[in-house]
Amino acid sequence: MVPCRCRRGFTLVELLVVVAIIATLIGLLLPAMQSAREAARRTQCLNNLRQIGLALHGFHDARQRLPPAFATASAPGNVNWRTLTTTTPGYFEPGWSFFAYILPYMEQGTLHAQLDLSKPILDSRNDVARTEAALMQPYVCPSDTTPRLIDVLDYGESSTATTL
Repeated sequence: MVPCRCRRGFTLVELLVVVAIIATLIGLLLPAMQSAREAARRTQCLNNLRQIGLALHGFHDARQRLPPAFATASAPGNVNWRTLTTTTPGYFEPGWSFFAYILPYMEQGTLHAQLDLSKPILDSRNDVARTEAALMQPYVCPSDTTPRLIDVLDYGESSTATTL
């Protein structure tokens, strides 16, 4: 009588086949996961734009005008931009965009209260506006990979920029 040979495990070939099947399935699922993540980011970006739009409407409802697109301490929001020249005070000065003016309508009243919009953005009282902690997530696209903070450049009366 011939003794029975019982198999107790998988052969090397069987294990390699299983690993290849799993690798193929992962290779098929990764692009689908990437596109699902990008769709979620795109949806979040659209929601951020909607929130900015609602904040602009809230500003308009409260003040019967839209916020200035850009304002500096020496060239406030009521400047006639059509007649602005490079010799106008504040032309090269870094200033506030409408994003700072709509902060209270973006549920950021505390940050808005810490800013003095009548002073230049480079004023020491406005240091809070230039920190990573003050970065507003609704103002940044989730798919954006560029650095979050930018350098403020002062061209002054020369043609070379100075990082402030």
